[in-house]
Amino acid sequence: MLMDWVVSRVFRSRYFRHVRETFDRLLADHCVRERYDVDSLRMVVFSDHHRGDRTGADDFAPCEDTYLGALGHYFGEGYKLVLLGDVEELWEATPKAAVACYEEPLMAERRFADAGRYIRVWGNHDDAWSFPDQVRAYLREWIGEYQVQEAVAVSVTDGGEEIGRIFLAHGHQGTWDSDRAAAFSRFVVRWIWRPVQRFFRISLEKTPSRDFSLRFKHEVAMHEWAQEQERLLLVTGHTHHPVFCSHSHESRLEGEIAQLGARIASEDSLEPAVRERLEEELEGARRSLEIKLAGQEGEMVDRPVSVKPCYFNAGCCSYPDGDITGLELADGEIRLVRWHLEIGRLAEPEVLCRAKLREVFSECRSSDSP
Repeated sequence: MLMDWVVSRVFRSRYFRHVRETFDRLLADHCVRERYDVDSLRMVVFSDHHRGDRTGADDFAPCEDTYLGALGHYFGEGYKLVLLGDVEELWEATPKAAVACYEEPLMAERRFADAGRYIRVWGNHDDAWSFPDQVRAYLREWIGEYQVQEAVAVSVTDGGEEIGRIFLAHGHQGTWDSDRAAAFSRFVVRWIWRPVQRFFRISLEKTPSRDFSLRFKHEVAMHEWAQEQERLLLVTGHTHHPVFCSHSHESRLEGEIAQLGARIASEDSLEPAVRERLEEELEGARRSLEIKLAGQEGEMVDRPVSVKPCYFNAGCCSYPDGDITGLELADGEIRLVRWHLEIGRLAEPEVLCRAKLREVFSECRSSDSP
């Protein structure tokens, strides 16, 4: 038992050190490329579409209509589109096949690129786009002269002075299978696992979204790195697990349920209409948590209580029920949103969490900084 504990601590230390060193390199190598006033910033972040070749192994197909509706909304509202990696599933499909099978989403995304409202980074499942020749061969028609990045830094200002930075990366950096052994991983998935998927029509077991201990460890490592930075928000994808202000949506729902329950129980003098409204909110939060946990297929985990609300995760655009999640940065706020299809029409985005950007950046500064 003691030896197991020692080995696990040594492995964790090495893993966290590698994540820290990798993100230090990313931050040093990627200077600020975008600069916005906090009130004029208008940006939506989507990640992990995993667009394949429309076989049984394609995870994006159920979400396509939802995604197209969301893009129509955001283009009309003047948002900049951020695609945060794993947009194409190139461990299962060739670049040619993935692009050819999803021309409609690519056309919708191209409107943003043509308008100069487009940011794209590559992830571990579409890292072919880290090679300029591959981008020229397969994406040039859709993104013009834009070069896909590994990470992008955005400066946010208030009255001309920088109040913080938003650092956008896919989030796979630092993991052994995704970062240091990517070529081997792609070989196994494409030539061994893919035929099994196609025969049985089952979706890819994406390790970060299915392996809860690995997901937790990696999210904590990224969060700890972000917490060491000054007035920086790290925004990633990769794990398919929405995170807002360094806490999972599940934990935020649990906190809301506890607060509502305590208020209802402690205030005997509540007016009937107020009590009824609070009870409806409580029941809604409980239902939301039940739905969220039902989709986890395992233990729900959350990182330790955060000192800084510095880590955010956009979730994914490949949920099996057709829903997608993303992050909005607009109106001086950052918001975690969910889109879903309703019968006959596309629903408005459901805001799951929201916070004022000025306040978030303020809470992410060191205690000794001005």
